Amino acid sequence: MFKKILIITTIDFGVMANHRVYALIDYWAEHTETLHVVSCLYWKKPRMLGERIRASNVTHFQIPIASLRDVLSNEVVETHFLNFLADDYDLIFVEGLWAGLIGSRHRKLSGNPLVYEDLGYMPAMFPKKQRIIEELELSVMRQADLVFSVSQKLTNKRLSDSLPAYHSPNGLSPVFLNGREAVKHPPTVIYAGSLHSFSGLAYLIRAWPLVLQAKGDARVVILGIGPLEKKLKHLTQKLKLEDYVAFLGLRPHYEVPAWFSRADVGWAMLSSRLLDRYGFPLRFLEYLAYGLLPLVGKHGDMGVMVERTDIGLVCTQELSEIATNIIALLSKEYSEELYEKGQEIVQSFNWHDILERQRALIISKMD
Repeated sequence: MFKKILIITTIDFGVMANHRVYALIDYWAEHTETLHVVSCLYWKKPRMLGERIRASNVTHFQIPIASLRDVLSNEVVETHFLNFLADDYDLIFVEGLWAGLIGSRHRKLSGNPLVYEDLGYMPAMFPKKQRIIEELELSVMRQADLVFSVSQKLTNKRLSDSLPAYHSPNGLSPVFLNGREAVKHPPTVIYAGSLHSFSGLAYLIRAWPLVLQAKGDARVVILGIGPLEKKLKHLTQKLKLEDYVAFLGLRPHYEVPAWFSRADVGWAMLSSRLLDRYGFPLRFLEYLAYGLLPLVGKHGDMGVMVERTDIGLVCTQELSEIATNIIALLSKEYSEELYEKGQEIVQSFNWHDILERQRALIISKMD
């Protein structure tokens, strides 16, 4: 039914070891003849999808830009996006607002079906321009044929705005279903993901001196790179935490489970109440699958799951509360029962099943 598909994302594959778009590409490569993937390149070293995607019918294009603002500049659009805007596709996926603005332009020119991947509440990432970004995001989503939102609370919000929204959560990569290796390690909190302001890592680092008062050998391990890395390292040095906080950079996705085997708690807090309320990051499921105890915000789907399953703790952004909860979680001993419970929880978050449901909805909508 869909012979030629376009996926537009504004992430940089050189920064993201794991992301929803990888699952989307894997799945749709098996359900179309030709798949074009357009991503952005913010860093100097290209990272082509060939490292992750083996399908011969996938062609990956990287658009070199300096910042998100450049995505919509006339020069970038005319130089890099014009070919895609002129091409004809049976289906177009866009991930988030900036990709959506490009995709909606194509929609106006071609009338091709547009699917909006709603990854979180983007206006919360721009507090000074929240109202403007919200209006812009809504205008783009209203041009989409379908909106797939990652959390139930975000889906409810979109429905209240009269959008064609459906709940489509993030899923779990198979590498996290292979069993946990027992490795001796000090009490450890781990984070795996992009180092952006929304990660909430500044709260974790600022709370660490309080954690050390009770757990003097406790460690933080951070896997990932991103624009906040320099500031986080400076904060670590300022608080004299270099011996306790390790920045290990971007690691291949298949290596991440080995690091999870050396940790006890997964950091899944986000930097604001709105991001927490509407977010549902991949790493939360990955922590659960490996028997890690997640520390999450109390306002969103993650908080609901943690309170319902009694695995992990919910928390505010108060440093003393963060430290108290981390100490409590680090005091619990890992057990096979904990691992099995986590595995049981994540069984319903299978990428193939999630994307099969998406495909069925798309086909019914197109009919």
